[in-house]
Amino acid sequence: MAIKRSDIQAEVEKDLEKLKPLTKNVDGEVKEYDDNDYNSWIQTTTEGRYQEAAFGYKELRRDAYGDVADQLDEIYKSIDNGDFGEDAKSSDWYLRIKKVKTDNPKPS
Repeated sequence: MAIKRSDIQAEVEKDLEKLKPLTKNVDGEVKEYDDNDYNSWIQTTTEGRYQEAAFGYKELRRDAYGDVADQLDEIYKSIDNGDFGEDAKSSDWYLRIKKVKTDNPKPS
């Protein structure tokens, strides 16, 4: 289902009604937001929620995937174990990584 800004904005506006009145400090005096302040709050909050809804999965995936170096090591080990077939062990990538590992062994 496509994410619509208009749906998110409607939700933000509903939430705002529960939060009113919002106030700000102007020269040491507490004043309620005016229409421009409320409109700005709605737009900023809507955009933030939209970005999270539309693109938040990227951060969740990045965190779940883990470190890129660990991912590459996992691929190397899978190839080394034959998980991708024996032909994968003759790939340029595998041979290059194998040489790096051989030339720089892990301490025991």
